[in-house]
Amino acid sequence: MITLFPDQIELDGRLRSAIRQHQSVLVYAPPGFGKTILAAHIINGSYRKGRRAVFVCHRKLLLEQTAKTLSKFGINYGFIADGYPRNPLANIQVATIGSIINKLDKLEFDLVICDEAHISGAPMWVKLIKHCRDSGAKIIGLSGSPERADNKPLSMNFDELVRGPDPQFLIDAGRLAKFKAYAPVVADLSGLRKSKGDYTTASLEEKFDKPSIIGDGAASWGKFARGLRTVIYCVSVDHSKHTAATYQGAGIRIEHMDGETHPNEKKRIILEFATGRIDGISSCDLLTTGFDLSSQVDMDVPIQCGQYLRPTESRPLATQMLMRPMRAQDGYAVLLDHVNLFKTHGLPSDPHEWNWRGETSGKKSGGGHVTPTTTCGDCFATFHASSNACPYCGCKRDIHGREIEVVDGHLEEVDPDLVRQARAEEQRALNRRVQQTRGLPDLARLAVELDRSAGWVFQTYKNRPDGRKDIPYGEVVRAMAKAKLEVEKQNA
Repeated sequence: MITLFPDQIELDGRLRSAIRQHQSVLVYAPPGFGKTILAAHIINGSYRKGRRAVFVCHRKLLLEQTAKTLSKFGINYGFIADGYPRNPLANIQVATIGSIINKLDKLEFDLVICDEAHISGAPMWVKLIKHCRDSGAKIIGLSGSPERADNKPLSMNFDELVRGPDPQFLIDAGRLAKFKAYAPVVADLSGLRKSKGDYTTASLEEKFDKPSIIGDGAASWGKFARGLRTVIYCVSVDHSKHTAATYQGAGIRIEHMDGETHPNEKKRIILEFATGRIDGISSCDLLTTGFDLSSQVDMDVPIQCGQYLRPTESRPLATQMLMRPMRAQDGYAVLLDHVNLFKTHGLPSDPHEWNWRGETSGKKSGGGHVTPTTTCGDCFATFHASSNACPYCGCKRDIHGREIEVVDGHLEEVDPDLVRQARAEEQRALNRRVQQTRGLPDLARLAVELDRSAGWVFQTYKNRPDGRKDIPYGEVVRAMAKAKLEVEKQNA
């Protein structure tokens, strides 16, 4: 049996109070808090009372992690997932969304727990939650980043948000790792195309899947992370394969893994990763949410380094990637940021006001303030710009603005003042263009030209003086579709 931490007990109490008042509740706590343990504790209560509950994951890779946690509570369960043993008589089930979605009419549950609930806007999840609402079940969503990249509201599925502690609390308590953040090669993100609030895979591949960029990653890993268990985040499956091959050519034992990798091969790679036979894994989307190496192999072997070759404007995605190496461990977690994640989204210890209701307008998901960072000129660690000295080596910081200086190891020092100025000017320029538009069709056309999402138009239009607060989202989608056709016709 697992004993909960005091903050988990406190959050459990507030969650139970909320679920008594609402049918569907969203729970936020940082990755590494122990949301699966909290969920298993709640499921255990249902199990002991003979009630029916299901824990729903979005990937098979997370099924066994969840099942192992339930086993530690002594819970008898079955699987609703292809290739896993079934136990239809068990009151507790662990399911993948793809397997349970076509069996809803044959299943009844009193409690449904949705893992990684920030993706619950996807059609299968919407269908699941609506069915469970209609059947009277209570629904709990778990997320370490409760926000959608396109700013669509999660409140269409959840009635209330219950918030756990911020990441810094868990770092101070020793439940998340202290970290050293590096910014090798400040990436040029100009020319990238966007769709649905984030960069398109095709434009990312075109810009970043090049030997020179990948080579810089290998050199930086050798300088700052050699010997550390490392996950490398790439822009696509092909980019990940190319990255693995390039690192292998440099004598670094990296293996590629994706959603099409055979389950037995995945188990082999993960076990060799955990036992040190390989240095790391390169992937695209596979290891971004929920993956816990120690839980996968039943050993205390946290990921020690994250290397980021994939830029994103999605704060939820950035948070999930940055937090993977932050599990508690001896020494510091090492974060190698090649693509401006720190500048765009802040450091993993920063608190956020998550836009789960989809109410904040802005260029990217999250909006709000990002604490500026700077890079030490001696040890190249990245930290908050408010510090007068590097917290890692003690070097006094030169707080006067200066030219960005290229240093050995393909590193560039980050000047937070220049970053703040550039971000502020970019936002001012966008505000000017928005103010020049007249009505929804004009705003939708601007959004198409700027590769902004329908969610951005929806929020921006509602918040402007001539906008309609009650405008249906479908009307915005139709305006976007019409504007896109007009732009395509003009450019033909």
